Amino acid sequence: MNQEIKSREDSSIVVSIRCTVYNHEPYLRQCLDGFVMQKTNFRFEAIVHDDASTDNSAAIIREYAEKYPDIIKPIYETENQYSKGDDSLIRIVEAACAGKYIAICEGDDYWTDPLKLQKQVDFLEAHEEYSLVADNALVVNTITGESYFFNNSEDRDYVISDMVQCRKFPTAGVLFRRISFEGFHETCRYSYDTMEWCYLAKKGKVHFCSNISSVYRRGMQGVTEYTPKLKWAKIVESWNMELIRVFGQYFDGEIVYESLFNEYKQAFLKSNTRGRIVSVWKMFKYRPAKTINFLFSGFSKLLK
Repeated sequence: MNQEIKSREDSSIVVSIRCTVYNHEPYLRQCLDGFVMQKTNFRFEAIVHDDASTDNSAAIIREYAEKYPDIIKPIYETENQYSKGDDSLIRIVEAACAGKYIAICEGDDYWTDPLKLQKQVDFLEAHEEYSLVADNALVVNTITGESYFFNNSEDRDYVISDMVQCRKFPTAGVLFRRISFEGFHETCRYSYDTMEWCYLAKKGKVHFCSNISSVYRRGMQGVTEYTPKLKWAKIVESWNMELIRVFGQYFDGEIVYESLFNEYKQAFLKSNTRGRIVSVWKMFKYRPAKTINFLFSGFSKLLK
């Protein structure tokens, strides 16, 4: 690591933004512009972590850090932390956050509302029973140009059983209390959106605001697209089994099993012979009858 911001306390910082970057050069300026345009009556910082990018992401971060030193606080890695698979990336970024509240925006997304932080801080300051507030986003497919709302719901609260079924709000839309997140890594083995939101929902209420404050990009070659389908299904399975272990008393596990059946079904369709055998075994484990029907339907089509 070329530069690391040590774990610290700074009571004058109200919000710390967690921003992880890896080869986000085409999008990064728009992301950082979304931070520096924020209009607030409090101090905030953006912990921008470059995970050993091979493009010009680090150079762009340096440029913004020099121009906005009170806001942009960079961390530059010489070794990729995400690939270690041990949550070292998120732990490094969290250790650098000094704010009472934490916001998140990854380097390929960006904020569109200059009052995003102010409005969310005002909400949490006025509602102590809430641990997290989240805005909506406009989803933009970078390949097709298609755009749509991330969530079509009105303003409402969500509980763990809601969030396990599907993602209800974008990562770039959230703001949560740092104190509510304490103990997460001692409780949960994996750091990812749904796990974090469910953990925060145990500590307080979760509120969704329908107003748009960010753009969530889809269509890039990210982790999901680069990972072979069978390997990705196994990752998702690990995550979901952890959800059941930690939060199983709050939701019906059948929701998870249906999701895993569909993940392994996709893996079956995209795998070689060995991968298909593994996928079928997993499909049968979670949905025996549906697996038999799926295989019989495919066999019937071959006979026609």
